[in-house]
Amino acid sequence: MGRNFQKKRRRLGAKLKESRNDNGESRDEWKNHKPYKDIVKENEKYWNFYKAQKLFPEEEWDAFCNALRTDLPVSFRVQGCHKDRDRLMHEMETKFFEPIANSEDSDVYEPKPLPWYPGAYQTKMTRTAVRSHPILTHLHNFLVTEAEIGHISRQEAVSMIPPLLLNPEENHLVLDMCAAPGSKTAQLIEMMHENTSNPSGMLIANDVDKKRCYMLIHQTLKRFHTASCAVICEDAARMPILKGEVCIYLFSYFLRLYSEMRSLHK
Repeated sequence: MGRNFQKKRRRLGAKLKESRNDNGESRDEWKNHKPYKDIVKENEKYWNFYKAQKLFPEEEWDAFCNALRTDLPVSFRVQGCHKDRDRLMHEMETKFFEPIANSEDSDVYEPKPLPWYPGAYQTKMTRTAVRSHPILTHLHNFLVTEAEIGHISRQEAVSMIPPLLLNPEENHLVLDMCAAPGSKTAQLIEMMHENTSNPSGMLIANDVDKKRCYMLIHQTLKRFHTASCAVICEDAARMPILKGEVCIYLFSYFLRLYSEMRSLHK
């Protein structure tokens, strides 16, 4: 990899190390740290509502509920337009994945490639397990560092699907109506930059909440040095009419049921 790439990684790695304690947690956060409460995954009104919808046979109801109570596995992907993508993937697989695979600990699972998304990986372990297991400390620190640089995006596998279906090209005008926090928006930007560093198209990322827009900017413009993306703060229901052919991306409403399933404890 290039010298600038390695220097940037070392600088950021040292900065993150200084700001964290021996367990890899932020020193400032650790001062105010309180024990996490177990998430309550029961909600009678929620269960009654979806049972009344009769989405599937009665004999599958228990399996459905058990699936919703199961924590999501950790998944992440390497930036698609990163020039050193293959080298980064090789380093990650040999330096971090192989030691996990050779471990005799039955509670540890190495990340496996997602067959339908090149450069994406998933492990059976949850985010809590990855953060806390000693064998995975180096992998966790690596993922945090590379994510801050912008080379890796930690993203749920299901949220990678809609951008693939939209399949934006470098000359498309894309309007992301509910874009924050930005993982899917970043994926759209990557796809538009896969074949060129200066696409003629444009991605407009919108969110109605100002604080979420700040997070959106961090996920996109601060990680990708591109002039092909603009972040705006508007109510998506009252967006002005856009002339010409526009690819409208509205992930929130397409997968609202999935989002609710992830929030059983609320």
